[in-house]
Amino acid sequence: MVTGGSVRIVNGSYIQNGQMIENRLPKQPLALMQIIEYLRGFLFGRLAWSKYNILPIISGAFGIFDKGEVIRVGGYQRKTVGEDMELVVHLHKKALQDGEEKKIIYNPNAICWTQAPDDLTTFRKQRSRWHRGLGETLWRHKDILFRPKYKAFGMIAMPFYLLLEWLGPIIEILGYLLLLYHLLFDEIFTEYVFLLLAATVLYGSFLSVGVVLLEEWSMKKQNSIKDFTLLLLWSLTESFWYRPLTVWYRFLGLFQSLFRIKGWGKMKRKSLENQSSERFWWLRRIAFILIILAVIFGIDATKHRLQPTFLKNPVDNISYGFKAERNKQTLQHYTGGKWEDWTIKGVNLGMAKPGAFPGDAAITKAEYKKWLKQISEMGANTIRIYTIHPPAFYEALFEFNQQAKQPLYFFHGVWVEEEQLLETKDAYKSKNELFKNIEKTADVIHGNITIAAEKGHAYGEYNYDVSQYLAGWILGIEWDPDMVIETNKKHADKTSFQGKYFEAKNASPFEIWLAEGMNHIAQYSISKYETAQPIAFSNWVTTDLLDHPAEPFVGEDAVSINPNHIFANKNYPSGAFASYHVYPYYPDFLNFDPDKANFKDHRGQSNSYAAYLKDLHDSHEMPVVISEFGIPGSRGISHKNIHGKNQGHMNEDEQGKRNAELFEDIIQAKLAGGIVFIWQDEWFKFSWNTTKYDNTEERPHWNNVQVPEQHFGLLSFESHTINVDGDTNDWKTKTKIGDKNGYTTFVTHDESYLYLSIDRPKARPLEEEPITIGVNILPEQGNKEFNGLSMKEGADFKIDLHGGQSNQVLVDSYYDVFSYEFGFQRNLVPYTKPEKNSGQFSPIYTALSLPITLPLTQEQLPFEKFNVGALTMGNSNPDSADYNSLADFSTPKKETIEIRIPWMLLNAKAPNIKEFIGDIYANEEIDGLTTKQIINAIGFTVQIGAENITTAQDGEYAMYNYSKWGDVVEYTSRLKKSYYYMQKVYQATK
Repeated sequence: MVTGGSVRIVNGSYIQNGQMIENRLPKQPLALMQIIEYLRGFLFGRLAWSKYNILPIISGAFGIFDKGEVIRVGGYQRKTVGEDMELVVHLHKKALQDGEEKKIIYNPNAICWTQAPDDLTTFRKQRSRWHRGLGETLWRHKDILFRPKYKAFGMIAMPFYLLLEWLGPIIEILGYLLLLYHLLFDEIFTEYVFLLLAATVLYGSFLSVGVVLLEEWSMKKQNSIKDFTLLLLWSLTESFWYRPLTVWYRFLGLFQSLFRIKGWGKMKRKSLENQSSERFWWLRRIAFILIILAVIFGIDATKHRLQPTFLKNPVDNISYGFKAERNKQTLQHYTGGKWEDWTIKGVNLGMAKPGAFPGDAAITKAEYKKWLKQISEMGANTIRIYTIHPPAFYEALFEFNQQAKQPLYFFHGVWVEEEQLLETKDAYKSKNELFKNIEKTADVIHGNITIAAEKGHAYGEYNYDVSQYLAGWILGIEWDPDMVIETNKKHADKTSFQGKYFEAKNASPFEIWLAEGMNHIAQYSISKYETAQPIAFSNWVTTDLLDHPAEPFVGEDAVSINPNHIFANKNYPSGAFASYHVYPYYPDFLNFDPDKANFKDHRGQSNSYAAYLKDLHDSHEMPVVISEFGIPGSRGISHKNIHGKNQGHMNEDEQGKRNAELFEDIIQAKLAGGIVFIWQDEWFKFSWNTTKYDNTEERPHWNNVQVPEQHFGLLSFESHTINVDGDTNDWKTKTKIGDKNGYTTFVTHDESYLYLSIDRPKARPLEEEPITIGVNILPEQGNKEFNGLSMKEGADFKIDLHGGQSNQVLVDSYYDVFSYEFGFQRNLVPYTKPEKNSGQFSPIYTALSLPITLPLTQEQLPFEKFNVGALTMGNSNPDSADYNSLADFSTPKKETIEIRIPWMLLNAKAPNIKEFIGDIYANEEIDGLTTKQIINAIGFTVQIGAENITTAQDGEYAMYNYSKWGDVVEYTSRLKKSYYYMQKVYQATK
């Protein structure tokens, strides 16, 4: 990976035209002692470390590095004065972590010449800086120390540099002080002192003479007897003045490290050549440098890469590349030496993937890099993350942007633990935790922290500084209105705030709390890193600054959080912006406010979403970013919008079209841009109308297509064992449960669906040849007699494919969880307590809206539900021209009909462990929806007309005993059709 050579001291030598003509010893004792030290350090020290491949430093002045390896670890660290050692240690560490056999070697035959300090002031600055750099490297990579996984490098080399090099000055100074103490109080044998001193001097001289001889032998050099004698004599004096001097200067460096005293320390170089040749030498060097620069910039230009530029404030040395000015509509980006308006075209990026909760931080670096590439190709210029991601994200972002034609910028969130806010109803009790999270997040962004393992949070070593790509901060979450109200009550005396960078006027106590958090972001970033970015706090429609008299639910318009009350003052150059999550279907006033419902957008269509965005724009005194917008592409549905922009039951084309329209509305409203929600589907989530029906802990392990919240993503995770398209090729190895009279039936499953395939002798319309399927889930439950059959066990579900509008899944009325929750428990739908084996099957509904009284008219709207059991005919193959992601069964125009049934439609709580809802009426003292039962197998009857075509005996079910998959999830990722709609609109927006 790396090779480095020897560095020799040129002081006193004769140099002409940049070449060593004659090697001479310097006259200054300080420079002469450094020659001895350099020879000893390189030929003895580095040869030994290199032999065992544990060399921890290659001199920054003379090393050759594998560029790919350097990029892989993030390059030189800007926050250390020992960047050469830090880089070499990081390369060792990365190779050992990845189990790679790579070498870092020292080549004594390669030599470069350098000028050493010949005065004490410069020498002190150099040595204290070196020692500070050593301390910074040891601290940054402290997790290597004494760790067997890092082999000899972690068990020998790094402990050596910690105990003998970095702590060495303390040990040696203590030795001198103890010696002086014991001499003063006559507590030591003086004879032993002088004997040990003599041994030390002779030992040091022996090493020094040995290294000079070794150099002469290995390099075939002939030093004069005079030079050799001079080196020998001076080496005898090392312990009396040179060694204590270096110890003291190293101790100063250690002190500076502990107290974070910064600074480089200048070294003034002196001319080494005669004046007659100097001007020609410089002319040649300048010409050479110009040629190299031309080549570098020429190569870089062929890549057409655009990297971030920054404006540095000369007064306070703050660097910033983005700003949000008061009374401006967009953020501005400093590029090409000037400020330009910057329209945000973004995508939110979560921490979830199948098989893991967000807190597991399970996304790999390879996945991040792949996603970043796809996001960039979509035309996005921004990503937004809500909280600290694992180190892999920052590494992937850095490496991607190093190669990208245009970098991806990002907004970083500061997470606030909602549970604590809801418990205390007092934001100020979370203030200390908020400030800690701010500081931790800033250190992560700058690659300057190691976070210890903590369950539910990302952790690890953060070494990649990605601050150059940070477009702004968004503090917090969607605030609970009750918590905001209670915070305001408890701290009613707080009305204003004056911070160094942010202030709040005529503000509520909660707004002041936010201003304090924003001020802390600014203060910490500037004081520690001398950087600034625009800052916002997270907000949503529920707590916006507008009044919504048409809102039927009081809690959705109970309190306002007004961004206009918080100011970035003149000390903070990057300013503040407003950030909102805005969806078209929620809250309900978007459906019932007549002015908004009738508002005409730029297309000439009624558009309540566009109306709200206009109001948002008109009411703010700063740029407004819609940091969440979108429509889920799910089979299930949880809310409707009057203009068809529903929360669910939208196929991928409908999702993409609506998402693109929402972004167009954002741009037309003259807002600063939008960040679509979200990049990837999130299996761990739930929706309000299905949350009681599944197992919370098992959600990430299966794909619940009935939950809209899981399917906002532009990237789908799916196994899709079967494409419902009438093609039989993917059924050849599946379980056969029927083969009778020319009809063959197969069954299989995956993480999303239960599948059935029926091969028929001839394609016929369902109206002529209806299909009825009985499904048995629980023993001792269900309807035993249905469709002319008499079964020993009851059918819990019945699937009708009868053509027209008669294609649906029905549930045994006794097993109807919707009727139980909204009829029996909440009295919102007509309800009669069912009996077991009643012979009655009910449609499967989901709730859409609770009863509403419209405040403007006092009109009462009833409870609203949706028949999610209704089945859609279509083609579920994404590669087909007529692809429909909502397709449940294939066209009967082919001999083979394929059917897929979502697990939740069959009352599965966690199909990965074969857990289903149990007998909901068995115990009236508990919530029946919490009951669960682990099943053995699923039984089927399949009827064509009135004939049962399964191979089971009369009255028996054909059983499908599928294997649990537990927490081992098999899936592939796929860009949804909606991705390409966003690609088109983003690429068309400048």
